[in-house]
Amino acid sequence: TVVGYGLRRPRVHVTETIVTVIVKDVNDNEPVFANGTIYGEAQENGPIDLSVAVVRAWDADDPLEGRNAHMTYSIEKNVVEDKTGAALFRIDSQTGLLRTALCCLDREVTPEYHIQVVAHDGGGLKGTGTVVVHLSDVNDNPPRLKHREWDITVDETWGPGPPSNATLLEITLTDRDSTNYFYFRVVQDSGFGWEHFGVRSVGPIGELHAIRTLDYEDDHMRAGFRFRVQVTDKGRGGWDDPRHIDESWIAVHLADVNDNAPVFSRKQVSITLAEDTPTGAMLTQLTATDRDMGGTQGVDYRVSGGWGSVRVDTGGGVILWRALDREAPDGDEGIILVVATDSGRPPLSATATLSVTVSDVNDSPPRLLPPTVLHVREGSPSQSLGFLTATDDDVWDLGHGPPFTMALADTNPKHILDILDLRFKQSLDNGRGGAELWTREPLDREQYRTLVVQVLLTDAEGLAATQAVTVVVDDINDNPMRPAAKTVYLWKTLGGGPDASLGRVYVDDPDDWDVQDKTFQWAKEDHHPHFSLDKHTGIIYASSQTREG
Repeated sequence: TVVGYGLRRPRVHVTETIVTVIVKDVNDNEPVFANGTIYGEAQENGPIDLSVAVVRAWDADDPLEGRNAHMTYSIEKNVVEDKTGAALFRIDSQTGLLRTALCCLDREVTPEYHIQVVAHDGGGLKGTGTVVVHLSDVNDNPPRLKHREWDITVDETWGPGPPSNATLLEITLTDRDSTNYFYFRVVQDSGFGWEHFGVRSVGPIGELHAIRTLDYEDDHMRAGFRFRVQVTDKGRGGWDDPRHIDESWIAVHLADVNDNAPVFSRKQVSITLAEDTPTGAMLTQLTATDRDMGGTQGVDYRVSGGWGSVRVDTGGGVILWRALDREAPDGDEGIILVVATDSGRPPLSATATLSVTVSDVNDSPPRLLPPTVLHVREGSPSQSLGFLTATDDDVWDLGHGPPFTMALADTNPKHILDILDLRFKQSLDNGRGGAELWTREPLDREQYRTLVVQVLLTDAEGLAATQAVTVVVDDINDNPMRPAAKTVYLWKTLGGGPDASLGRVYVDDPDDWDVQDKTFQWAKEDHHPHFSLDKHTGIIYASSQTREG
């Protein structure tokens, strides 16, 4: 703004004028790439002239002022092919479009290129930038399995299966490409056992697993499996392109596990034994075999039941080692369990059942049924004391029982035969036979308190035994008392203690059942200072104050 001042009396005049000053541009700014580094991408194996990137530079000079901001582009440092030395990239000088100058760049050889580009303005100034070219992958390389053959050993399937889903082998590979969709398979009919296995595709790994039971005890499987597996890097539908398939052999050997319990050739056996079977006799053979270890695994045997009368040998033979007794409780039928246990870890076992019926032999003589204690009052005339009947523990239907016979045994003392009489009658006890015991004369208890009579019993087959019958002569008070005396020794603890029983007052009386007929009292005094007397029982008690003498 220019201000003019004019002097004229009597006032002052001021004038304002706007002056526009135009600054003429000169080329004093270099071109600049905004980020310094430009990123581009090209597909590997692509054709010539494949667009890679567009480079742009900025110039602060006035684009309307001459050619100061007019940009042209060129490559200052290019990448050349090793064999021919030809440049790999070219750039459009006006648009900055960067293109491939050669075809078929290989990402697996060089995945990334660095190119230095230059931007020139119209005034002769320049700026540089770097273009980083990434090659995008295409699936142009086949997969390669790491081994031509895998050889593995795995455990057989436990029991009848089904098999677990566990991975038996990780099938690995290499592939120079970075983006692939791998898919594995077992080649059909490629070798023995191929149908027992499958392969899961988990990224670049194939997981081999069993889809059927693997049985070491099968002769063919025990020899092992061998089959082929394949991989493609083009997914499920890639099997039509052989250039993208690779295959290898897999050999699988089975390791035995203890998955088979012993098996008895016979699980249920029934036999009948005579009860007089001699000890040491072989009753039967219960043999078990085990399929593990190729059928060679050992088996141990043990036995339970059978009245504790049997044992089993190392070969499964059941042997009688103690005599049988059919007449014992539960002795006619028994269950014997033979247990076979293998030597595997963990051990497995199986059980066979031996049912034993013990047949009867006439080995049990007859025996008297109660009562076998009979009473007679002393002095009584000849009379019947009672009836005797018998039984037999053997099987009567086999003739091992009645009819019985009874008689006084010859082993009885003479006085027994003189004073007692046994009268046998076959009709007694519903025809089984019985006897009536009689006295021949009055009996004196003071002569014979009890009489033990031996009775000979015989069954239908002549098996005989002697049984005892006790005759008790009941006492009557038929003898007078006479004076008597006895000496009693009394041991006492220091300090006294309770009253001590000295026993009954002793008198000489042959009768021994007449205590209830007696009464007792002191002979001279009404009482005694150191002793007391039970007048009904005759028991004398020494008081706690009684002393020696």
